[in-house]
Parts: sequence; structure tokens; C-alpha cells
Amino acid sequence: MILGYVDSDDRIYDLGFATMRVRVRIEAGEGGASRVTFSQVAGSGGASYRIRGEADARAEVSMDHDGHRVPLLREVDGHLYRHEAGLLFFASPATRDPEDPGYFLVKLRAMPSAVAFFFEDQQGRELVSIPRDEVLRIAAEGSGYTVFVSAANVALPKEKIAYAARFEPASAVGPLLQDLSEAPAKGRAPLRCRRSGSRRREEGQAEDVHVRRDRRRAHRRGRRRGLVGLLPDVARSLVESRPRRWPSVGI
Repeated sequence: MILGYVDSDDRIYDLGFATMRVRVRIEAGEGGASRVTFSQVAGSGGASYRIRGEADARAEVSMDHDGHRVPLLREVDGHLYRHEAGLLFFASPATRDPEDPGYFLVKLRAMPSAVAFFFEDQQGRELVSIPRDEVLRIAAEGSGYTVFVSAANVALPKEKIAYAARFEPASAVGPLLQDLSEAPAKGRAPLRCRRSGSRRREEGQAEDVHVRRDRRRAHRRGRRRGLVGLLPDVARSLVESRPRRWPSVGI
């Protein structure tokens, strides 16, 4: 599952605005059928999937901790695509708050000028990509449906957590969710930036539980402390403003 942003050049960024080196495009296919194409920014790797349906929708995403939900993406209007390998949602809100333009409930460590540049000049918007083979189940809730997605790649051993992506209205998104939680379609899985949680878990079964837990905690702390990938113009100005250090030479 990918939670992040996409700019006018179709480049995907994570929640800290660091590039994921992946593009996503909606392209016209043969016979007029549209396709979702995931590709590497640099390189020839990629995958393309036929779009089976689409609809205007509202979306919100939470982290479900054994029934208790922590919001990640507040409700936002956009467009939902159902393709052969999963779901793809692009946010398109009518307005954005200049002081808090993003709809993801995360603390941005980028400079305000970089955030404004991304949403205004680069026409940035929120993105949610759900691979079909990571869908756990689908439940009707209120006026919409909630898709529960595996969070094995961030969960600790025996921790019961999952992503909960809710889409509405039910009349529009219901047909797009049919057969979504069944066996995935044949062919390549959607392009990912890391191995799936199930694969990583299987490879680590022989390791000691405490070693795996410590490694995952260290990995999560490292991600939280990671520097935000600033946009090119802002990053360049920061580098130029730093005092230059010359190496000391022994005499």
C-alpha cells in the first residue's frame, strides 16, 4: 500500500515529501480502454493494468489498532480507479487551507515555502494505492465501504493492526469493490518500492523474535528521524546558505 503524494509530472512522494522514484500515469490503451501505469523514474521497469471502472468518491484512511482507529488521511474528495491489480485514489479537493494544505494528518518537516511550492506550482495532490493482494476484507460502514489492508510491513510481532481505507458514496464505489478481496488477478503485482510484509515475515521466521522486534523498532525510528527530501529549488538554496567548511591541513 502506498500513502503519499503525486505531482504534475506523475512522480510519487512519501508522506515526508521524499521521492519514491516511481511514476503513476493514467494512459489511453488499445481500443480506447484506459490503463494505470506504474514505472521507475530512472530505468525501464514498470507495470500497466487495465482500468475496470472509475468514479468520483470521498476517501479517508485510518490505522486500525484492533478496533481502535487512528486517522491518517482526513476525508477528502477525489477520483477512485479500480484496475486489474487493485485500487488507486487521487485527491482533488475544491479548496486547500494555505496554512495546512495537506489532508494527511502528519507533521511535515519541510519548509513552508517548499510545501506551498509543491501544492501550488507543482499541483501536488494526495494519493492512495492499494494492491489487491494486500486487501484483507471489505466491510459496509455507514454510507460507504471500508477496505482493510495489511500493515504487516510496519507491525510488530503479534500486533493486530491494519490500514482502514473508507470510500463513499456506496452507490458509486460499491461496483468498483466487487471481487477485490478474492484471489489476485494473474500477472505481475503492482510496482512497489520495497518487499511486501508477508515476504519479509516469511524470510525472517528463522530469526529470534527479539532480534526481529529490535530491528523493526530501529528501522521505524530511523524513518521518523529521516530528513525530508526538499524540492530542488529549496534544497539548493539551503545548501548555498550553509557556511563552507575547509579541511584542516597539518603542517
